[in-house]
Amino acid sequence: MRRGGRVSLLGLTSKPISLNFSEDIIFKGITVQGISGRRMYQTWYQMTALLKAGKLDLHPVITDRIAMKDFATGMERLKTGEASKILVYPNGTK
Repeated sequence: MRRGGRVSLLGLTSKPISLNFSEDIIFKGITVQGISGRRMYQTWYQMTALLKAGKLDLHPVITDRIAMKDFATGMERLKTGEASKILVYPNGTK
């Protein structure tokens, strides 16, 4: 995270995460926002606008593209941490 940056966190971790508050947040002047669903629709509209404008490239975070028949394998990859975001296609991969 760059100095003065902002991070919005959505989702829950499977285990505790170590963080040095002094170095990682306070001295960098980071703003941290947790999202628990209260602003869900607002963030959907913001994300849709960013995607339509071509200002957000999601390709780097998509680790797998799988057919629906391989759903169980995809879930295992998520559980082990081998994958992070998986696109599931009903009739095969694209």
